Amino acid sequence: MLKSPLFVVYYLPIEHGPKVGIVVSKKFGKAVKRNKLKRQIREIVRGHLPHLKCAVVILPRMRVKEASFHEMKRMLDDMLEQVGGGECSEIP
Repeated sequence: MLKSPLFVVYYLPIEHGPKVGIVVSKKFGKAVKRNKLKRQIREIVRGHLPHLKCAVVILPRMRVKEASFHEMKRMLDDMLEQVGGGECSEIP
């Protein structure tokens, strides 16, 4: 598990390709806002898919509402690079 001020990322090693789940709570607002956030996260994750060998679940925190797309991208890029860089096999 990785934590940052904007996201929590859970990951587990799997055998067949990467899988990504995005969980956005109803606390974020109505469906339009939740879906927009999910689309933004999907766009960020898309560039990391070839390097991922894990099942990844991304949970945005409430502070993500105040963050710009570039802040979200920078933070999530760092977290996904850690997961894609082989940290996935070090899960206890």
